[in-house]
Amino acid sequence: MARLIKRGKTYYAQYYLGKKQKRVNLHTSIPQIAKEKLRQLESSLLRGDDIPLPTRNPLPTVLSAFTNHLYATKQPKNADKIVSYLRAIFGPIAPELHIKNARISAKARKCPSSRPEKHIEALHFEQIITRDIADYIAAKVRDTGIVPKTANRYRELLIRLYNWAMNQYGIRMPGDRNPAAKVERYRERPPEIVFQSMEEIDEQLGAGARWNLTSSHCMY
Repeated sequence: MARLIKRGKTYYAQYYLGKKQKRVNLHTSIPQIAKEKLRQLESSLLRGDDIPLPTRNPLPTVLSAFTNHLYATKQPKNADKIVSYLRAIFGPIAPELHIKNARISAKARKCPSSRPEKHIEALHFEQIITRDIADYIAAKVRDTGIVPKTANRYRELLIRLYNWAMNQYGIRMPGDRNPAAKVERYRERPPEIVFQSMEEIDEQLGAGARWNLTSSHCMY
C-alpha cells in the first residue's frame, strides 16, 4: 500500500489515495523509525483516516493557544494560577507565559535561583513523550521537595493540556495517545486530623458564651 523512499538522508512515505500519488516527509533519517512511521501510516489508511501521520506544531504556538483559551474561559485569577504552572513546566517560551506582574518580575531578577530550573524542552509539541513528563515531575519532587498532591497537579494539568490540544486544537499525537495520561499518580498522604483538647474546647465555649452575652447587651 505504501513504500519507503529516501531523498538525501531523509525518508519519505509514498502511497496512493485513489489515483493520486502522495508523498509524506517522515522527518527521520533512521530506518527503524521510518519503518514504524510507515506502519502507522498504513494502519491509518486502512482505517480511512484523512491525514494519518502525527502533526508537527511548534511547542510555543500550542502553549500560546492554550493560554489564550484559559483566559477566554476562566476567571483571570484562576487562569493566572494555571499559567504559572505552565511557566514552571515549560519556561517562558511564549509571550503569554511571561510574568506580567512587574513587582514579581523585578523580585525574580533581583533574587535569581542558585539552581537552574528544569523544564520540559522540545521543538514540537508532539515530540514530548511520557518519559519526559515523568522525569520532569520526579525532578520537581526530588529537587524542590514538592508534595505528592502538587506533583499530581502538574500531571493533571498536562493531561488537560494534551486533551485540549488533541480534541479542540487539531493536534494528532503519535498513536493518538495522551502521553501525560500514562504517567503514574503519586500516592498522596491522607489529611492529618487534629483533635482539640478539652481545655481548648472549654476555652472556645467560654469565648462563645461571652460573645453572646455582649451581643445581647448591645441589643438593649
